[in-house]
Amino acid sequence: MSTLLFYSRYTFYELGYNLRTTEINGFLGNTQLKYLREIIKRREKNFLQIGKKIYLRTDRYYPIRYSHLDVVSNFAVPVICKTKRIRDELVATCDGIVEIRPIVGGDMTKQPFFRKTWSVLRIYGRNPMQDLYTNRDYISEIIRSSQIKKSTNF
Repeated sequence: MSTLLFYSRYTFYELGYNLRTTEINGFLGNTQLKYLREIIKRREKNFLQIGKKIYLRTDRYYPIRYSHLDVVSNFAVPVICKTKRIRDELVATCDGIVEIRPIVGGDMTKQPFFRKTWSVLRIYGRNPMQDLYTNRDYISEIIRSSQIKKSTNF
């Protein structure tokens, strides 16, 4: 499977149209509540069984730390490949066998919807990048504050 095809399934082409069928999901969720403990146990067993093997491959993948968690109830096993080539090999190996998808958290300004949104907002005199810079600065300030508190024992 090509890298383009792999990422195309998780590309946002329109802002605000990542829709879900909330009523059906609500019904299914309510039905599953009585099985919650069993679901959590099975998820944890699957994660530990698969994750431990993957995270031992430090030549290919960055290990994910989870020892600080009392319970791991992931529905997925996050894998961060050390190179693009390793990622492409993993995608090809899993194609048609195991569903894999990119870890969400990339640069939203690289998504196709953003170009459309950017041009519309600029017509109205608004710079959408302003909010991104504000958030970045805010996060940087939180990190600096945290480091100051640690160093001064507050």
